[in-house]
Amino acid sequence: MLAQTGVLPSVNVGSCGPGSGRVMLAHTAMASAFSLRGRRPGPRSSLTTSASMRSGLSIQGHQPTSPAGWAIIVDSLRRADVQLLSPQEVQHALQAGTQCVVDVRLPAEFEAGHVSGTVNVPFFRPISGWDAVRVLRRLAFALFGIRTGTELNPLFVEEVSRVAADSSKGIILMCNIGGVIEHSGSFKVGTQSRSLTAAHVLVESGKFGSIKVLKGGVNGWAASERPIEEM
Repeated sequence: MLAQTGVLPSVNVGSCGPGSGRVMLAHTAMASAFSLRGRRPGPRSSLTTSASMRSGLSIQGHQPTSPAGWAIIVDSLRRADVQLLSPQEVQHALQAGTQCVVDVRLPAEFEAGHVSGTVNVPFFRPISGWDAVRVLRRLAFALFGIRTGTELNPLFVEEVSRVAADSSKGIILMCNIGGVIEHSGSFKVGTQSRSLTAAHVLVESGKFGSIKVLKGGVNGWAASERPIEEM
């Protein structure tokens, strides 16, 4: 697992649009509470954040990692027909330029090794600020031996909209493991991942059409002996 730093870096965000270069987006003066609203959600799929949960996500009052929160996420992904693609399918999409492929991992993870042709829009960021909630969040991570914890990037949807400026293209998300939303052995509601949770946020924003996820993530891509690029 890649080490994370406690300093929030500027994030290199490219674009999936033609002829565009790289831009620097500094995550400064970000709002600590926000709401994502778009198309009318189903009965169990609304997503909001509040002051009491401002360092993370609240899925109808549930943590996204809780069984209830994850079940709501899976339900929204299935209703939106979010598909999981194989490394081969993602490779073809990259070569054809028909999809905007977004790596949602932390910048340090992206720089250490990523799929060529992808752009980095982190779903989480290192915890910033020292208010009471964030201090408690740091302590919670420290209890599990994690030196630097993370919190939701409140500009995630905005930044994805920026890099996926061509609305005719679909979006493919990837993280380290990809996750699963179909029934898998004893896991009736799949297995959770950053990319699937990020896909849920994009679905609930109502701003995007086709959303897909790389099955197996970057780890699966590397295991299939496809190239990994370093910065």
